[in-house]
Amino acid sequence: MKKFKSIGKMAFLTLALCFAAACSSDDAGGSGGGSGSYLSSKVDGSNFKAEIMGQSTVVAVKNGNFYQVSGSNGDLKNIAIGLFNVTGEGTYEVGPDTDNVLSYLENNISYDTSNCSGATGTVTITNLTEEKIEGTFSFTGKDDENCSSSKTVTTGKFRGVFMQN
Repeated sequence: MKKFKSIGKMAFLTLALCFAAACSSDDAGGSGGGSGSYLSSKVDGSNFKAEIMGQSTVVAVKNGNFYQVSGSNGDLKNIAIGLFNVTGEGTYEVGPDTDNVLSYLENNISYDTSNCSGATGTVTITNLTEEKIEGTFSFTGKDDENCSSSKTVTTGKFRGVFMQN
């Protein structure tokens, strides 16, 4: 099971980075960042905002009851939210014993909630429609290779306007 979660986590993080790198903010209304999407927080007390040169890099995807919101900044740091079995507005627990994942990526190290004891958090969804997901989050993410190494993410808030096919 742990191997499956690790493979799933890597796929999730790769997908998050690919979407963040591929988002568009062109005047033709590209399917990605912009359009009212945002993601911000504090990481160990320092501000994080998912934007490059004033343009949002946030990408939101839904597939049934799975939702993903991710965004990067100009320093190639990324925050990703992955929620399974979301049924509506409310608070969702995140940690190694759930299918939900919160992650902060910095210098190719993922500080996430997937495997280490004490790597936990919550996501509160305040608005969920066919067009967008919005809410707040906080978590303590740990490096799976060194569970004593962690990052604390607080005052997180996000809005993800879903990509259209």
